[in-house]
Amino acid sequence: MTPLERIKGRCTVDEITGCWVWTGAMAKGGYPRIYAPDYSNDGAMAVQTGTRAVWHIVTGKAIRKPQRVFHTCGCVACVNPAHLHCGRPETWGKQLQDSGAWKGQANRIQANRAIGRKRSSVSPAMLAEIQGSPLTGVELAQKFGLARSVISKAKRGQLVAVAAVGNIFAGLMQ
Repeated sequence: MTPLERIKGRCTVDEITGCWVWTGAMAKGGYPRIYAPDYSNDGAMAVQTGTRAVWHIVTGKAIRKPQRVFHTCGCVACVNPAHLHCGRPETWGKQLQDSGAWKGQANRIQANRAIGRKRSSVSPAMLAEIQGSPLTGVELAQKFGLARSVISKAKRGQLVAVAAVGNIFAGLMQ
């Protein structure tokens, strides 16, 4: 019996979706944990997520950084190789965005806004100064060393990264 057949034997197969739903050990969040060769670590046996384990078994190759293995079916417990894809994090993010799987989750909204604020070239204090200033957009752009389009968005209140101030539910309702 091949390793993949052994894994399938520990799953319940959903006849409608074709998912192999893992019934063995699970990590937090319902993700499968499987002991299998880890080709990203010289083929040494290791406990790893079900998606990585199955990908390693099927391909016999390491998963290159920064790639990751993710589900295309949306079932976190699925280990069907036909439902797995290995790609860059941006590809996984695009798939999540298209599926709407995480849409409306307040903790993720809060985390994304915090990341946006860290990356933003405009601080909340700068935003307040820009919005209250009598100077023109060109003068403000020179003063702060920012693009005129950034100043224009700031004056109109359209800078998403710094606009969400308050509790985690700010901006969720119209």
